Amino acid sequence: MEAMVMCGNLLCENENTEGGREGGQKGGKTNLEVAVEWYWKAAEGGREGGREGGSEGGHPDAWYNLGRIYAEGGRGGGREGGRAREWFVKAARHPQEKGGAAAYWLGHLWRGVGGGGGEGGREGAEEGREGAEEEVDVRKAVEWLKEACEVKGHPAACYDLAMLYRNGEGEVGTEGGREGGRTSCVSATHHFFRMSLSPI
Repeated sequence: MEAMVMCGNLLCENENTEGGREGGQKGGKTNLEVAVEWYWKAAEGGREGGREGGSEGGHPDAWYNLGRIYAEGGRGGGREGGRAREWFVKAARHPQEKGGAAAYWLGHLWRGVGGGGGEGGREGAEEGREGAEEEVDVRKAVEWLKEACEVKGHPAACYDLAMLYRNGEGEVGTEGGREGGRTSCVSATHHFFRMSLSPI
């Protein structure tokens, strides 16, 4: 399955080269379409099968990569936040998931923000709400960002969580998130400090 994920990764990296087509030929599948096929195979545990949502024996990197493709609208049909969240939850819950990238993306998707920026980056995080209306749930966003920051040590998640607290959005127990300003300030300081300790 590792080789299947690597094939998908290589095809995604070469999406904009050789005309973005399999073998450089016109009329063939795009490299992204072939990459998605490889990710699906790895997500299904290496078996050919229907696309039910990945088997328990599937590869967490394939789940994560499918989440990214759906979150970024890479399949040409616009962003699909619901599908992306399904894949990211599977990846985030897998014992081999490291670094908190899937949880970080989940935090951004639940906030209705464009992209999560992936591994340690914030590119795309300020894209805004393009495409179809996304479901927003700040409580869930805070939960996932906390997991990415506090459990996995993801520095960008710590930063974003601190900014939520600083802006009064992170206090999930208060109406509108504006009460408990002192608590928000303490929480923001705590998460900025955690971010400063995270390796880059």
